[in-house]
Amino acid sequence: MITAIIVLLTLAIFSNILKIAFKASWAISKVIVTLIAPIVIIALVVAGLVYVAVPLLIIAAVIGLVKTVVR
Repeated sequence: MITAIIVLLTLAIFSNILKIAFKASWAISKVIVTLIAPIVIIALVVAGLVYVAVPLLIIAAVIGLVKTVVR
């Protein structure tokens, strides 16, 4: 009986830790996309790598349009 209680409590704690980990990773990915990605694209344009930056800008524009339509 005690083993079953310990197993249930362990699963409950593990699921809470897993939820927190997903929330933290989602927050970190949002920060990276909103802050670092535009800086990288601007740096590519300034460095003359337009052939790399233009497809990235097109992909970002498509994703932005899809996000506005889905909401």
